[in-house]
Amino acid sequence: MLLSRRPVLLLIVVLPAFAQLPRIAFTGSVQSDRGVFHGDVTVPFPIQPIPLMVNAPYSGHEETRSSQVLADGTHIARPAHTDQKVWRDSQGRLRIEKSFVSGPTPVKNAPTLVEIEDPVAGYIYIMDDITKVAHRIKASVAQQKNLEELIARGPVGRAGRGPMDSMEDLGTRTTAGVLVHGTRRTLVTPAGARGNSGTITATRDYWYSPDLNMIIQTVSNNPGANSIEGVADLTRDEPDPSLFLVPADYTLVDENATFEIKWGK
Repeated sequence: MLLSRRPVLLLIVVLPAFAQLPRIAFTGSVQSDRGVFHGDVTVPFPIQPIPLMVNAPYSGHEETRSSQVLADGTHIARPAHTDQKVWRDSQGRLRIEKSFVSGPTPVKNAPTLVEIEDPVAGYIYIMDDITKVAHRIKASVAQQKNLEELIARGPVGRAGRGPMDSMEDLGTRTTAGVLVHGTRRTLVTPAGARGNSGTITATRDYWYSPDLNMIIQTVSNNPGANSIEGVADLTRDEPDPSLFLVPADYTLVDENATFEIKWGK
């Protein structure tokens, strides 16, 4: 076990929050020891099929803004946080760059993990820019599901003392330069359902782009905490084709079972 003289920087439990990113839910942890990066991620098997979405290129980066309201009414706003970039071309190839370090503290040798999904070749590549190894995974291809339909699924208006889940159409607007349709999900937890003395109401607004078949922005309002997650600096230009290729100086390793990537150990 590594003992760190600095606090843990980030616990990686990366799940798709506002969009379909990343495709693979990496798990692991990172920390710094006197400003030197240490960490690991686990890539689980089996691998889900690559969702195919053609003729809808774009690029941008994930941005999260959050705020907290203390018991005395004090508002704490946190600066926008970005640790993930994404590109998709007209063939449906996807590139995601994931950084594992955030905040002002400088950390040496911090990696960027690159995931490339290539439905044309039928492979997923997980590339480690520190060791220059590209882990290649064979994957099947499936038509990407309509994400707006997935939002609408789930129990609505359940009876009894449990949480009540309802939906509301928010109409259309332009966000990040694209036309989006909004859906609000409201979860109302009655008093006493979870040991709460009063009713708890939480909402989440999803702003979905039909043209790109992706959620451009999610706005969450919970008691005492709010957040906005979305794609910033979005462009619909065709990305550079070289972004979806493994660099010539990388070693290619075929993977067919769960594997780990470690740094600084």
